[in-house]
Amino acid sequence: LYCAALLLEIAALIKLRYDQPDLPRAFRIPAEGFWLWMMFLPAFVVSAWAMCLGGWQVRAFALGLLVGGALIILLVNYLRGAFPSWFSGVEGVQLFGADASKDEDA
Repeated sequence: LYCAALLLEIAALIKLRYDQPDLPRAFRIPAEGFWLWMMFLPAFVVSAWAMCLGGWQVRAFALGLLVGGALIILLVNYLRGAFPSWFSGVEGVQLFGADASKDEDA
């Protein structure tokens, strides 16, 4: 289960590095492009290998958690579009991916 979490963390880091490269961060890994991938390749390979060595129950449980998490994300994104009022009105909180120009006009 820890290996699945590590794989998701690595994927999220790489995705955010490409999608939002100028986002202010408390710490920035000093690697870009190919070297960023190479830095996480050993951790990815070892984690994937450890998941493969686990029994089928471990793999099924990890896959169930991954699918369940993806379904929750899809549901929340749908609800944000269908019922935007449910996700507004919280002071000081900006929705992930929200357009900054909308907030400035308000």
